Amino acid sequence: MPARKLVQDLQVIENIRLNKRHFILELLAPEKLPLIFPGQFVQALVENSSSTFLRRPLSIHSVDIKRNTLRLLIQIKGEGTRHLGLLHAGDTLNLIYPLGNSFTITKEKEVLLVGGGCGVAPLLFLAQTLKQNNIEPVILLGFRTRAEVSEIDYIHNPGRLSSRRMTARKELKAW
Repeated sequence: MPARKLVQDLQVIENIRLNKRHFILELLAPEKLPLIFPGQFVQALVENSSSTFLRRPLSIHSVDIKRNTLRLLIQIKGEGTRHLGLLHAGDTLNLIYPLGNSFTITKEKEVLLVGGGCGVAPLLFLAQTLKQNNIEPVILLGFRTRAEVSEIDYIHNPGRLSSRRMTARKELKAW
């Protein structure tokens, strides 16, 4: 049976600025969250943006069933995501969720999760789920610049980070 899809206004609890291009929106659902799996995403309605006509697809960064909240890690790419970055606690954001397929959870004892930039967004939720299933995630992250390295401690908690930090293009090429 397919999971239930919702169209809801969620309340912004917090807008956490990580750096110039990335922020996290923590959102409170008005009713119990539906079953959400790692790898699924939302479609966010951007209001008050004259050039943003379509909803923005955003990966679900984490889910807290006890608090009935979810987090979205967002990279500012254009006017739509810039407007989302202006939301404050108490504002609402209309979402369609959960959408898409989820990651397959393996039976291996250890897995490597690789992401870069905003591609790290779904990895935290996946790493948390793997840990709950007694699977050790090893996390390898790449960023364009040192300034964009964000949330390392937050992401590190559910898994083991690779000991090699890659923070510039020439280091990536050398590695």
